[in-house]
Amino acid sequence: MNTGDWLKEVVPDDAQTEANRKTAGHVMRLVSKEAGKYPDVVGVELGGSYAKGTWLAGETDIDVFVKFGRGVPDERFRRVSREIGFDSMVDYNPGERYADHPYVEAAVDGTVVNVVPCYDVELGEWKSAADRSPHHTRLMRERLTENQRNDVRLLKRFLKVRGIYGAQIAVQGFSGYAAEVIILHFGGFEGAVREMANIKLGATIGKSARKFDTPVAIMDPIDENRNLAAAISNRNMGLFVLGCRELAYNPEASPFDARSSASSVGWDNVAVVKFGRGDENSEIIWGQARRAASAMARQMELGGFTIIRHKVLVDDERVCLLFLTESVRIPERVVRVGPDVLRQADAAKFAESEGMVWVSPEMRLLRVEKRAHHTAGALLRHILRDPGRAGIPAGLHHHIRRGASVTVGGRIAQSIKEEAAELVSADEAVFYAARRAGE
Repeated sequence: MNTGDWLKEVVPDDAQTEANRKTAGHVMRLVSKEAGKYPDVVGVELGGSYAKGTWLAGETDIDVFVKFGRGVPDERFRRVSREIGFDSMVDYNPGERYADHPYVEAAVDGTVVNVVPCYDVELGEWKSAADRSPHHTRLMRERLTENQRNDVRLLKRFLKVRGIYGAQIAVQGFSGYAAEVIILHFGGFEGAVREMANIKLGATIGKSARKFDTPVAIMDPIDENRNLAAAISNRNMGLFVLGCRELAYNPEASPFDARSSASSVGWDNVAVVKFGRGDENSEIIWGQARRAASAMARQMELGGFTIIRHKVLVDDERVCLLFLTESVRIPERVVRVGPDVLRQADAAKFAESEGMVWVSPEMRLLRVEKRAHHTAGALLRHILRDPGRAGIPAGLHHHIRRGASVTVGGRIAQSIKEEAAELVSADEAVFYAARRAGE
């Protein structure tokens, strides 16, 4: 692999580096000034990809961690950190965002700045989700070489172009820290691609204190009980492995080219459920929508439909659940297989039910029944009438009852088709990697 040419696309130039240095210094002064007003705060420091030197050209975020003493109560921790964030960023249109707990986001000179609270604790004494972050920063600053920092940048771009970068629920992909851990473990980008192309089911990257049930485990070097791959969907892990195989098998390939074919199966067999949403935390809505889609897919399969895949779309106003089926229309009647005729009581009960009954060559009773719903649209509308019974999260019931719509096939809006094109498209890397592996 000739990584030299690729690095030009991901390594910041001197002008970007200097501009971000000035912005980071300015932000640190603002946050430190406000933090100094509170005895609860024991330190302020830079974190994230900027502090580690792994940020991508043109895509910098600056994370500032406000460190609280471990004895500060949770309510005060949240309130004071919010005050520091908003007061320090008052001139930059600050807003509150949510991960495992709230933090403040603003845009300073075109750069996204996150003011994140955490507790100042020793390894293993975590009180909040962000407590590991300063330890992550120190680890990577100490152990990554300059070449490896650039290789992290290559890996991040490799993941981004495949749509599998980002640990948020909407993506369920690789975090920046996971990319850093992979490079640190395998020594560089080439080593990571080579090893991941041949990774085995159940493999563990790093040192683990126990077994995990993810296809591949990626261990946090500062916490042997934390599997970074737990936040990565199986599909995204599969796309990463296939992307690595393509790059490993084809020296001419670029890590920045994601093979994706045009629509291959069309929209005729797609059903869409759409409903409005409120101003709830988007991460929460995404999680509920994903669980709702999975629950509805299970109900559709119980109703006789074959679900090939499903997808979720969420924006500021609405939620869409999309289902690609083998067919949106199935036979109105179905054959039910009953008990062996020698099981007298069971056979008698089965025979009493309505419908034609006969004996199969295997000596089992069979009956033809009429399905309650033989179109995907009808079944989905039935499911939505009682969302709780279907296993849809309670947080969505109100929005669904206010007005959920079901659309099938050609009636699906073009805007939804454009956003969800991946649902009916094939990943060409799958076929490319399979062909090369078989040669």
